[in-house]
Amino acid sequence: MMQLGPVGSLMSFNMEHGFIEAILRGTRKSFLTEFEYGQLCLCESLDDVKLTLGDTDYKSALTSISGTLTQENIFAVCQQRNIDEFDWMRKQTVGALTTFMELITYEYLIQSIQFIITSIIRGSKPEVLLAKCHPLGKSPQLKQILTFENDLGEDDGLLSLYRTVLVTHQLPNILHYTSILS
Repeated sequence: MMQLGPVGSLMSFNMEHGFIEAILRGTRKSFLTEFEYGQLCLCESLDDVKLTLGDTDYKSALTSISGTLTQENIFAVCQQRNIDEFDWMRKQTVGALTTFMELITYEYLIQSIQFIITSIIRGSKPEVLLAKCHPLGKSPQLKQILTFENDLGEDDGLLSLYRTVLVTHQLPNILHYTSILS
């Protein structure tokens, strides 16, 4: 009968998170180096930026840009590449690491909530707001915020909205917001 060693032995080291750790280490190699960043600083046109980034892991993302090359296009494609990698890694995690990866997205979710509520108060059009939120901060429940009508009075309606949204999302920062709103 084979006996397993103590927890943390070489037989069980990194048993749950070894795959994702290896992927993350590989992803770290795709970060821009100091030399590549220096080359980007020397670029004089957007075509130069595309050419410089073409020597990095962003090459496949940049080839998908069609039409006019703009700063917004380059930013959106590179950001989407990073978000796709993050989402893929998050789907590969288990246990406490899954919770940690979800906690990373909460900052963006809170920013989206603040942005939407502030924009609604200022009278912005609700149809446009969700498109302007960071992709990591999007949630199906954000559409519910867009239906807010402040019929309880200026302060009470806003306070009620913050409480409703934060309780609905069950964010770990509820105590922080409760202390601010009190």
